[in-house]
Amino acid sequence: ELADGQSQLLLAGADRVVHIWDVTTGRLVAGPNPNAKNSVCVTETGLFNCSGSTVQMWDVETGQRLWQVQDQEPILRLAASPVGSLLATSGNSPRLKIWNTTTHELVTTLEHTRGPIGSPTFSQDGQLLATASISDGLVWVWKMGHPEAILVIPEAADNSTLEAIALHPSGRYLAVGGFDWLSTSGGDGALCIWDLETRDKFATLEAGVTSLAFDRQGRYLAVGTESRSGQTVLVWDFDKQETVFELPGHHDRVNAVTFSPDGSWLVSASDDCTLRIWNVLTGRLAVARQFDAALQAIAFSPDGRYLYTGNGNTTCFRLELKKLLED
Repeated sequence: ELADGQSQLLLAGADRVVHIWDVTTGRLVAGPNPNAKNSVCVTETGLFNCSGSTVQMWDVETGQRLWQVQDQEPILRLAASPVGSLLATSGNSPRLKIWNTTTHELVTTLEHTRGPIGSPTFSQDGQLLATASISDGLVWVWKMGHPEAILVIPEAADNSTLEAIALHPSGRYLAVGGFDWLSTSGGDGALCIWDLETRDKFATLEAGVTSLAFDRQGRYLAVGTESRSGQTVLVWDFDKQETVFELPGHHDRVNAVTFSPDGSWLVSASDDCTLRIWNVLTGRLAVARQFDAALQAIAFSPDGRYLYTGNGNTTCFRLELKKLLED
């Protein structure tokens, strides 16, 4: 009970996070928003994460915050250009914003027909940016420096929701996946591969997709899936267009998958609060680590030494890959 008669409730749990609530209104007064999405990405210049309507940039060596920007609306996803200093942020509105991380200025705003805008992803050379308009099933492909999209793909995932997209390292191919909630045929969704040069779809895999990632060489595509039978991570050979491994073990939605920079390890993160690391050549599970909160995002440092997590309680962890594998 405060001096002005306001009642507040303080909650602290095993996740080491304190929240303060106004008991009268139910409003979160202080502490991370438990409903916020936590997204992370890492470049040579630093670590970026978003939570609520705030984007922050951190020095990965010192842990010092270098930059912070407060938007007027919640930010759900972000992506950093591997080359250059651009950061893309998106949320519930039809607007995707591009920031210069050196000058800290807003560079441009890319207008879509409808929001929310999910899964922004840059090509490896930083020239292309792909985005998904979740509510109308459109995928947009933008070329940096151009105000208009160079390609818009309707029904990009065969009448499925747009849960995840990934650009092939060559910049020519785009993987799109999601769920078909209205299917009566027993299918859970679709993964579609598009050729951006010919503008044709050349491969389709039936699966309810929650996350996607290419390895840096473009040989493999990792697919986090969810079906009536459970959650699985698939490793798909891009050239042969066939599944190499089916990796079970998660008990809830697989929010993110990523390959180590050298292509040796595949990492998956889930709402079941576990991080799993797989040997890409053998499909063997090397690490299964339990945490105190759901894992919503993961990213490797460019040198592959560290793995960063975006957690459901809006915290971030820096994990040393070598120690994870040794433990």
